[in-house]
Amino acid sequence: DEGSRMKPKSGDLELLRRIAEQARPFVPHLLGIMLLDLLATPLALLAPLPLKIAVDSVLGDRPPPFPFATLGTAPQTLLIAAAGLLVLITFASLLQALGASLLRTHVGERLTLAFRARLFRHAQLVSFTYHDQRGNCLSFVNLFVGIARERKLNPFYVEVIDYQKWDHRAGMVVS
Repeated sequence: DEGSRMKPKSGDLELLRRIAEQARPFVPHLLGIMLLDLLATPLALLAPLPLKIAVDSVLGDRPPPFPFATLGTAPQTLLIAAAGLLVLITFASLLQALGASLLRTHVGERLTLAFRARLFRHAQLVSFTYHDQRGNCLSFVNLFVGIARERKLNPFYVEVIDYQKWDHRAGMVVS
């Protein structure tokens, strides 16, 4: 049925709620990213203005726009002002892009760190008795190896081939 595929499932809404809960402390940062990204549009619209001034007022015979009319009508003055405006707009655009990129990276890393910390806290609360009753703890070990690799440590697995060389305690092999 086409209509049922378009409706969000309850699991999707629960996932969205949990993501929103996880991101709640970062709302000011996310709003900052949005505002910096919105600033890109006016800066992009200002980019052709120096060229318009150079073509219309320096090469052509139209009067310069309002703020530049106070500089006079000398072509050299208008051309220098247009070049300065071009540098200013370019610098502002680059600052906007840098700020948005840095803030986006910072928020992404902080969200990832918060999620990993929450996952690690949950892993610490997992009952070891469940793992003792149900097979081995390979997935638990994989979790810790993954966390250690993420922290740029060099974890490794030890494969037990000769059980006689290892300590045995309560039916378990320990190092």
